[in-house]
Amino acid sequence: MTDETGAATRLTLPQRRAQETRERILEAAAAVFARRGYGQATVDEIAAEAEVSMGALYHHFPSKEQLFGALVEEHLRGELMEFRQMGPARSNRELIERFVATLIDHLRSEAELSPSLTMEFWAHAARDDRLRPPVAEFHRRSRDILTGVLRIGQSTGVVRADLDVETAAVLLQAVLEGVAVQQALEPASIDLERLSGPWADMIERFVQGEGEGDVQQLQQLVAGLLQRVTGETEAETATSTGEV
Repeated sequence: MTDETGAATRLTLPQRRAQETRERILEAAAAVFARRGYGQATVDEIAAEAEVSMGALYHHFPSKEQLFGALVEEHLRGELMEFRQMGPARSNRELIERFVATLIDHLRSEAELSPSLTMEFWAHAARDDRLRPPVAEFHRRSRDILTGVLRIGQSTGVVRADLDVETAAVLLQAVLEGVAVQQALEPASIDLERLSGPWADMIERFVQGEGEGDVQQLQQLVAGLLQRVTGETEAETATSTGEV
């Protein structure tokens, strides 16, 4: 949790317990939605899975739709935290390979923990107007962040100056989601490790500038961007958490 200046603030014991309750409800919702599907899942079942009272669940999430939206938001925050943990790279190629490795690790962890959850997000958002906004916002924010990273790449000479970064962000996101869909449908047929080299080649040829640029500066600026974005998300989460 951070304050207005971005400095860490200490949670009180009731706040910490409330945050733990909220996280437990979200974990339970992810498990129940993946197992039963959004349409068949009930808040009673989610509360039982989380081992919390219905009053506690409704305090944090007044409806199943709001719980769904919070889960989508948590999904985005988790992805960004994974990228914040990327180690430093000494060259453009190494940076791209680390980026692809992070994507593959994310896909692998999703396949192990909740292979059908992402499909639930997409399927119900396509059919239900009440659920479409949080999923659409998830994709928009993901594209905006990727667009920002590409712009930083241009400013540091790592990404080619003539790249349409907004269009590039759409295409790069589409590749990731296309792989995710294929993996969900045919997990035994998709060899993620085999994809890593060609995936890195594709990104490099698509975005690479003429020279190396300043890779170190790029990483520093991107780290700042991700810190601001995830910091805002964590603050929003803490603000929405009551003392229960």
